[in-house]
Amino acid sequence: MAEKVNKTFNFYDIIGIILIIVSLFFFIRVLDFLNQPDYIAAIVGALIGASIFSAGINIIKFAAASKAYSENSEQ
Repeated sequence: MAEKVNKTFNFYDIIGIILIIVSLFFFIRVLDFLNQPDYIAAIVGALIGASIFSAGINIIKFAAASKAYSENSEQ
């Protein structure tokens, strides 16, 4: 028997992807700051970008765990 696989994106998947895209914007700005002699702003931007990236990854992990739990609890 073929098992039914749920491949839909839920709200948390989309929010996680948006956060990762926003973090890429911060990393691009860091490159702009490094072209100028503004190293403090580059460090702050890199820390903010890394924090947002980490939050996006953790939200996607939470969404995957939530899907796995809901699929296993239905069985």
